[in-house]
Amino acid sequence: MTLTFGEKMDDLIQEIVHRVGRARAKRTKEEIISFQDRWGLQLSEFFVRIYTEVSDGGVGPGYEGIYPLASLERSLREAVEEDDPEDDWPKTLVEFAGYGCSQCSAIDLGADANPVHYVDGDAGRGDLYDSVSLYHPSLQAYFEDWIHACLLYTSDAADE
Repeated sequence: MTLTFGEKMDDLIQEIVHRVGRARAKRTKEEIISFQDRWGLQLSEFFVRIYTEVSDGGVGPGYEGIYPLASLERSLREAVEEDDPEDDWPKTLVEFAGYGCSQCSAIDLGADANPVHYVDGDAGRGDLYDSVSLYHPSLQAYFEDWIHACLLYTSDAADE
């Protein structure tokens, strides 16, 4: 039997909830819709489900897992307020999970499926884009690799 995309997503969400193992603070769908409206975003279904069904941050790869929605909003606000005309960094590409030593994942909140990029702040001393590479084509793929322990920087933030 072949699973549909929705069934695969349901299974993955359940695996993540099982791995987290305890109740965590979550966001409501209304809060996510309000966030999207404020920033003119259309977030992936998986993004919405992670924040409303699993946790408002603190799960997944990185030292502390993914960041809470408030941190993502703060990063968006700072990007808009800085508005440096010489800075061509996409305003919707924000730090999402930290690995230490100026390395992190950044999620593109303005792109379909919310792709996740790997950022190595030490690698791009001459050109910012030398430090950024596509890590996963979607947030869902990012969590699939975490669940299956395929990520380079894996911590079990859910167990801390």
